[in-house]
Amino acid sequence: MKIIENEPIEKYHSEREHLSKSGIDLLLKSPRHYWDKYLKGENEYKPTPAQTLGTMIHEMLLEPELFASKYACGPKGANRNHKIFKEMQEENQDKEILTWSDWQKLQAIKDSAMSQCHARRLLEHGGKNEVSYYWKDEVTDQKLKFRPDRIIDDRKIVIDLKTTENAAFDSFLRKAADFGYHRSVALTSRGLKQITGDDYRYIFLVLETKPPYNAAIFDYDWKDIADADAEIDLAIERFQKCKQLNVWESESSIQRLYIPRWKKMEVA
Repeated sequence: MKIIENEPIEKYHSEREHLSKSGIDLLLKSPRHYWDKYLKGENEYKPTPAQTLGTMIHEMLLEPELFASKYACGPKGANRNHKIFKEMQEENQDKEILTWSDWQKLQAIKDSAMSQCHARRLLEHGGKNEVSYYWKDEVTDQKLKFRPDRIIDDRKIVIDLKTTENAAFDSFLRKAADFGYHRSVALTSRGLKQITGDDYRYIFLVLETKPPYNAAIFDYDWKDIADADAEIDLAIERFQKCKQLNVWESESSIQRLYIPRWKKMEVA
């Protein structure tokens, strides 16, 4: 078991001995997806534009001192091609200069988060940010890892900061299902229970990246986490079998299609 604070995110993602939530998601699609992402030799961590924005929002809300040391607001009305913008970047080579509009967007997201009473309490309470946990599951004997955005040990709370275009309940419910957020809860909760002996509450703080920059908070009922645990165990079983045989195949069986219930309702 290892608990590492201040570990660079690139190092966390490049560590392959331990299975992460992202790897579990891919294995549930197919072992071939996992191989393509992590094992074929082109596995350098490259954040998407959405992930880069998410990182800035994380730092702004969870690590404001770090954010202030990395970024500065560019001149109002100037884009990156303007002389005054380039001069400011030249004078502040240790920082990334953001356009005035991008800076205002980030500030609007921050203001919205801090205006939400529950979010403000969680953000102001403090805690440890981006701690890497490496451990071996006592049931499956599989090495696993997770890295919560913030963990508040004295309140036994995990905060997962998510960004989205629409934080309305129905919209985020679909997104959470599509991205398997319930597995994040299950993996982190399983690990913290084994490492600390305590049960933690897992909370999603969801922030919109478009006006009106609404903020919302969600969690899961523990009954749903049991399903996620079963999915994690299935992914681990696939991983261990594929690793042993060194065979990472696509789904080989014939899969029978059916008309989804929602489509039948749509036609009716």
